[in-house]
Amino acid sequence: MSIMSVSRPDASTTMYKHFASLVSGYVDAQANQPLADAEIPIESIFKLLEMYRYDAFKDETRRGALALRTAGALTRINKAPPWHTPILEALNSAKANAFGADISTEQAVLELEQVLKNLVANQTLEQVHKDHARNFFNRLGEALA
Repeated sequence: MSIMSVSRPDASTTMYKHFASLVSGYVDAQANQPLADAEIPIESIFKLLEMYRYDAFKDETRRGALALRTAGALTRINKAPPWHTPILEALNSAKANAFGADISTEQAVLELEQVLKNLVANQTLEQVHKDHARNFFNRLGEALA
């Protein structure tokens, strides 16, 4: 009897959709209110933004000894598309929607990360940064549907 599934469903898209929605709400409700239970969504979105900033998405194709088809060769059993493809497309769409085409990914991510840092530190956000972040996270959530 197998102790693990051959093909585990990937919930990354659903998870980031939920976190984007939560963070957008945090931006809206930021009026000097402590963010209860916000650590995991904010930290997860921050890590996603870092992966986006450095194009650090990577798939691990090795499956272990049970995936051996011939001696010495590890092959990928599941031929599903990479987990990050829909997320990367949603990030690009959200960036274009919130910031326009003229801003670099680096600049957009730095601004969004600063918004997240200010949320955690309970510091006031400038309206333009608030608008960018709200638009970005709303669009990200919509694009991950």
